[in-house]
Amino acid sequence: SDVYKRQVKALFLLMRPFQWVKNIILFLPMFFAQEIGDTDRLWNVAILFAGFCLLTSGVYIFNDLMDAGEDRLHPVKRFRPIASRKVSPMAALVFLFLLYGTSALCFSFMHTSNNQIWLLSGGYVLLNLAYTLYLKQIQIIDAMIVACGFIIRLEAGAAAGEIELSHWLIIMTFILSLFLAFAKRRDDLRNFMETGQISRKNITGYTIDYLNVILSFLSSIIAVTYILYTLCLLYTSDAADEL
Repeated sequence: SDVYKRQVKALFLLMRPFQWVKNIILFLPMFFAQEIGDTDRLWNVAILFAGFCLLTSGVYIFNDLMDAGEDRLHPVKRFRPIASRKVSPMAALVFLFLLYGTSALCFSFMHTSNNQIWLLSGGYVLLNLAYTLYLKQIQIIDAMIVACGFIIRLEAGAAAGEIELSHWLIIMTFILSLFLAFAKRRDDLRNFMETGQISRKNITGYTIDYLNVILSFLSSIIAVTYILYTLCLLYTSDAADEL
């Protein structure tokens, strides 16, 4: 019984449920379109949220499978379920496909015939597989892939809620995601400089000064983009009132 409980706990931790908060971005199109009270659309996006949580967990499992050897040498990552051998690679692989299958089942319950959901979810998985296998080793590209993952979520949320996205919202989300990705790399680099521990292979390709310049540049663009998005909303609202 205790062995079973430990296995279930290990599988749950393998899913990294604390990362599911990132999928809240799926609700943003409805929120900004002021359609959050529409129960049918909210049902679709809620199901999409559940499906994407399973998809993202599958992505993390694949990443842990590929990086298990390196994770065992890391002072923190060595405690992850696969790296610590609490979950075998075969069990993790079976669990991964189970998550993907359950995710597809979730999408089938959505009250929409929009095929864009399937394309976006499939594209999200393929993009992250490519990221894990190779793209995360390339400076700049690695951060852009992370940002693209958030854009895919945003587009999927809009498709599920049958809402037309503002191009300003897309740009703002992309720039903000880039900012957060580079900020994370700056923290990783500072940790490497202080402790000598490398949390990601390509971190030595960056410098603190370089990342500071990028972050300052992106923060300015975020502010300008948000102002333009707000003005666009006001203009659209005024035009609708005149009609």
